[in-house]
Amino acid sequence: MDVKEAVKVAKLYVADLMADEQISNIALEEVEFDPDSSNWKVTIGFDRFFQPNSCAPNQLMELVRATNPVRLYRLVTISEKDQRVVSFKQREGLN
Repeated sequence: MDVKEAVKVAKLYVADLMADEQISNIALEEVEFDPDSSNWKVTIGFDRFFQPNSCAPNQLMELVRATNPVRLYRLVTISEKDQRVVSFKQREGLN
């Protein structure tokens, strides 16, 4: 597996796993190979729209939340050996 294949696996995984979550603009943010674990660590960013929350203080805030996406990041860890995703978690510290 090379870096392009790792990125492709990560993007497809995120798109498939989060298909019902209204995400868009899926893009590569970072990628590295960890020789100790033989895993690829791929950070994928995407935009996500959140549904209005009945707890919002007013209708304007609900409208803003529903129409402005938030950029989120996930770290996808892929096994070099069998090209399967072994971990999917929130990536902190990118902004």
